[in-house]
Amino acid sequence: MPKELLDLPFLTFLSIAYNNFSGPIPNELGNLKELYLMSFGVNHFSGTLPPELGNLVKHEQLYINSCGLGGEIPSTFANPENLQVVVASDSPFTGKIPNFVGNNWKKCHIIVIHQNILVIIFI
Repeated sequence: MPKELLDLPFLTFLSIAYNNFSGPIPNELGNLKELYLMSFGVNHFSGTLPPELGNLVKHEQLYINSCGLGGEIPSTFANPENLQVVVASDSPFTGKIPNFVGNNWKKCHIIVIHQNILVIIFI
C-alpha cells in the first residue's frame, strides 16, 4: 500500500479495493482521524486488522471483504459507534462475533460477514 496515503491528515474517503496490494495494513492508517469510509476489499493483504483502526471514531463504512486480513476483530473496533455499513465477507476472520457489534454499533444497518470462520454465540 502506498505510504503517501498516510500523509493525508484530512482524507475522508479511502478506497483501495481491487488493486492487488499485499503485505500488512499500516498501523498509521489509524492516524487519519477524518476517515469515514475505508475499503480494502479484494486485495492480498496479510496479518490482522490493526487495532489503531478502531480509533477512527468518525468511521461510517468499512469494507474488508476478500482482502486477505484475518484473525480476531480487535476490541478497539467497539469505538467507532457511527458505523453504518460493515462488509467483512470471504476473509479468514476467526473467533466469536464480538459483543460490541450489537452493543456499540447501534447505527449499523448493513453487516455482511459470510464465508468467515466467525462463531455466533447465542446467550
